[in-house]
Amino acid sequence: MPSQHSEDDGERKLGTRLVKALLRRSKALGTYPSEALLNEAEVVMVNEIPGVPAQGCSVSSGALATASESIDMAAETAAAVGNRPCQRRQAEPVPNVASKRLRTKTPPTISNAVTLCMRGLNIHWPFSQLILMGAKTEEVREYELGIAKTDEEVWIVETKGPHAKAGTNAIVGDLQIAPRPSAAQIVGTVRFASAHPYGSEQVFHNARDSHRIAVGSKFDWDGSGARYGWRVGQARALAKPVPVGSTGRTGFGARSFAVVFATTAAQHDPGHGSPEAKGVPTKSGTAILRGCPDGAVSVGPSSVSGGSSSCGKEGPPHQRDPFQRQANRP
Repeated sequence: MPSQHSEDDGERKLGTRLVKALLRRSKALGTYPSEALLNEAEVVMVNEIPGVPAQGCSVSSGALATASESIDMAAETAAAVGNRPCQRRQAEPVPNVASKRLRTKTPPTISNAVTLCMRGLNIHWPFSQLILMGAKTEEVREYELGIAKTDEEVWIVETKGPHAKAGTNAIVGDLQIAPRPSAAQIVGTVRFASAHPYGSEQVFHNARDSHRIAVGSKFDWDGSGARYGWRVGQARALAKPVPVGSTGRTGFGARSFAVVFATTAAQHDPGHGSPEAKGVPTKSGTAILRGCPDGAVSVGPSSVSGGSSSCGKEGPPHQRDPFQRQANRP
């Protein structure tokens, strides 16, 4: 910092001007522009000079009268009349809010999975999805329902189907169908209420809104042979499909799987021809006790989200295809 007592004339003048500039931080020294009160930007610039004390504590009003004194002498004079020595104010530490995490109790994860043991019925995609959506209310087979029984709930084993495009064999309309599976999988359960024969080709045609088989498709009926409509009583969709690994031509014998049902299921009225699909709540875990080939009955909560349990055997050879084989099984 320049000294007022320097032998160098230029440094001496600069030191005198600096003393005046320090005083002008807090008040004007006269009416001339060189004596005016410094503005905020000028004060900041002066304070940035190395060695300059903070404003208001190093220079008193008497410093102007004793301009010949050095800045150090001015600071001592200011301290003698009662001014506190200059101390730079340190910034207060800012609490680290990010480090203080809100502690909350996380509720334990409760699994909604249930382990059920049932027979599996193969149903081609996209007809499997139409059943779960409530759009398809009749499953077409070449034989009566007796082999499946009206009080039996079975797995819907969704197979790939013969065509990659949903609308080729099925009447889909503007419904949003789940993607075609790459392998057989369980997508839900179904319980059939009754069955009836289609007496003629015309009757079959008039029931297309129920069975959803497209005209001229692979599964369309020309009136030859026999066709039966299995009326859907109730269908329950899974929240997530479960791979089955292997399945027979029409399905498989009793197998046990841990599954999670969706929050709603399709409910159908079996007694009014072509029933309408209604969304009704379903409780996860509601099941009918079924015996597996090894004699076990496994129903209840499970922490497993998919796959077969110890009861997952296919059973004796005659149970590999528990449902009668037929050519058309959409």
